[in-house]
Amino acid sequence: VRTAALEVLGVFGIENEAVMLAAARDENAAVRQQAAYYLRIFASDAAIEALEKMLNDPNSNVRDSVKTQLEWARKEKARRR
Repeated sequence: VRTAALEVLGVFGIENEAVMLAAARDENAAVRQQAAYYLRIFASDAAIEALEKMLNDPNSNVRDSVKTQLEWARKEKARRR
């Protein structure tokens, strides 16, 4: 249910960044992984910082996903400049 809620919030954009930043620290790995996806889309300084911290996630699936999301976010941020 929480991952579906994040999907809905993510569609509405960066005004929900605070929710995604909190979700990046959720106890549920699927929620953290979903948050990483939207943080990469936002590609803000705060989003990239959160993704960098998530590289140390205890769940290997989250870590693997975050590596890709972080790379994409950095490219997106550079493109926007």
